Amino acid sequence: MSSSTSTEQQLFTIPTHQRAQVCTKFGDDSAQCLQLVHDHPVPIETSIEPNQVLVKVMAASVNPVDYKIVRGVLGRFGPQPPCVLGNDASGIVVQVGTSVTKFKVGDCVLAYKVPTKLGTYCEYTTFHENEVAKKPPLMSWTDAACTPLVSMTIWKCLQYVKDPATELKDQPVLVVGASGGTGSWGVLLLKHFYGAKVYAVCSTNNLEYVRSLGADVVIDYKTQDYSSVISENGDRLKLVIDCVGGYDVIDKSYTVLDKRGTFVTICSPKDLMGFWDICSFAWTLLWKKTLSFATHPNFYIAFANPDGAALQNIVDWAERNGQLYKLVRTHSEYELEDVPKAHTDLETHRTVGKIAIRVQKDSGGLH
Repeated sequence: MSSSTSTEQQLFTIPTHQRAQVCTKFGDDSAQCLQLVHDHPVPIETSIEPNQVLVKVMAASVNPVDYKIVRGVLGRFGPQPPCVLGNDASGIVVQVGTSVTKFKVGDCVLAYKVPTKLGTYCEYTTFHENEVAKKPPLMSWTDAACTPLVSMTIWKCLQYVKDPATELKDQPVLVVGASGGTGSWGVLLLKHFYGAKVYAVCSTNNLEYVRSLGADVVIDYKTQDYSSVISENGDRLKLVIDCVGGYDVIDKSYTVLDKRGTFVTICSPKDLMGFWDICSFAWTLLWKKTLSFATHPNFYIAFANPDGAALQNIVDWAERNGQLYKLVRTHSEYELEDVPKAHTDLETHRTVGKIAIRVQKDSGGLH
């Protein structure tokens, strides 16, 4: 598709500057490191690459990688201050590059960025067209913004199973940390897409929420040992998706994991802050990965890369099956100026589902 026509351009007035939350320095307190500015430049037409779209951001969401970048956990491998953070967004395409073929001005979309090229805590941002999916008409802006990274992380986890449609049907699987954003999508996809028997681990307060997602057996980690529950039921797990991290999760899960099963963690050693925790976890990862080359269960660390086509498949499937994305709870919603509070909220590790950021106060009559 060629550049926007003059008629399409008249639909939207694109400003030269915008509001944005800028990370000005690394530190432990997001309130001290993030600053709302009103003069952040909007990408202009000449700076948009041929395969990019410019999106007016209606909503964004917060992910752990955002506050970890503020803390400097990614170091030189992540964005460097001053920078705009944020992975996910939903919004309206207001400009397209000269080589874009999948989208046009006026399309309502959702998308997410790679961790090294963040930037959705703002009013306008660019995406490669292959990072973008069209938003179902009845999907809210906040639901759309809360979907991309977490759903695609689970999708990536499932790619480590050779044939999930066959191998997971009616088979026991486990999601550890099932009440968070990623874990919630893990339960949804494993149960409703693949028809697995889902064991899910969460805290006491979130048992009913996780049941509402479709989990067959919900285990309160505060009062029950999940490996004992699974063992007493006579099950050997075909898949474990770990959304918590830590060598204790790995060791406990391996006691009930089938020898031909698969263990996937979305957590890396850097998710742990103590030096000895990092060393111990890294050693466990190395040992389990080494064993997986023999006759032991497969072991993987999952990192999701943007894939607009796969994201489109997921949201279309969820829409066709009763808007299943609505089952994933929005823990809280914040305005753009309150992103530091949203980071603090997420850092408590007590959030259920996702945290959304309302970027535009007026949806213009659009969902």
